[in-house]
Amino acid sequence: MLPELAKHSEKLSYFYSIVTEGSLQATSRKLGISASGLSYTLKELEKVCGVALLKRSKKGIAPTEAGETLYQLCRKIYRDMEQAQRQMTDADHEDINRIRIGTFPSIAIYFWPMLLKELGKGTKLSMSITTGRSKEILEKLIKQEVDVAITVECFTHAQLLKHELYSDTFGFYVSSKKGSAPLDEQVIYFIPDAEDQDGKKLRQYVHGLEVRFKEECEMDSFEVIAQFVRNGYGVGILPNKVAGTLGKSIKRVSQKNVPQNFGPHRFYLSYRNDLDLSQRSLDQILNAAKKAVGGMR
Repeated sequence: MLPELAKHSEKLSYFYSIVTEGSLQATSRKLGISASGLSYTLKELEKVCGVALLKRSKKGIAPTEAGETLYQLCRKIYRDMEQAQRQMTDADHEDINRIRIGTFPSIAIYFWPMLLKELGKGTKLSMSITTGRSKEILEKLIKQEVDVAITVECFTHAQLLKHELYSDTFGFYVSSKKGSAPLDEQVIYFIPDAEDQDGKKLRQYVHGLEVRFKEECEMDSFEVIAQFVRNGYGVGILPNKVAGTLGKSIKRVSQKNVPQNFGPHRFYLSYRNDLDLSQRSLDQILNAAKKAVGGMR
């Protein structure tokens, strides 16, 4: 006998979108349906289920306990349907686990190619990548917009499991090709809100120095900073592993009042404890990530 809930599949898709977006208005814009129409559909679905599915707060819309159960059911159904659709349209289709990985640009550029190389050795995993700041990626992980996150640090959350991949420190760098002017005659490039493992920001490190730079330029990308430094536009604060990828084109600032290695920070691979992926596949991703770390010099 067909369950009553199964007769309302369209309502389920709207509910799923609302929870994923965390906003009725955002879902309305995305689907091209009025907010009032979505609200009515949600009320009808709650009548069918006999319980409240969503709760509202200052942060937006979140599922109730019953709503979270339904959301997880929808997530599994839609993934199974996606897999079935691929199998129906491709007779030679193999069962491949598709993983959505979220990370930040430095990892995407320097670490990702090595990760792909390691995962390509006999695994049946297909991956997509989303980039952004670590905080944004971890928020996407909580909202299940990505399956696995590779980020700097990791905030505590009851549903997250995390594995430390490696640690790094920051350093001050200049171009190797141009003569080094005194630091107080140079511009410094840095990401002000980048943090160490204790939550101390790079802004605090810079302002705590005895030396004062000609000008401070606040950036949002280590890759842009690396290119500015390499071309001799000033001093840059870079993670030492990122700096190492530039070879001899840049060099570390060697001056008494400037620290050589500072701001220790750690990198983690994280995923939700309810991720519907086999332990074997999770182990493959984790092992490949650890091996890829060995390729970063």
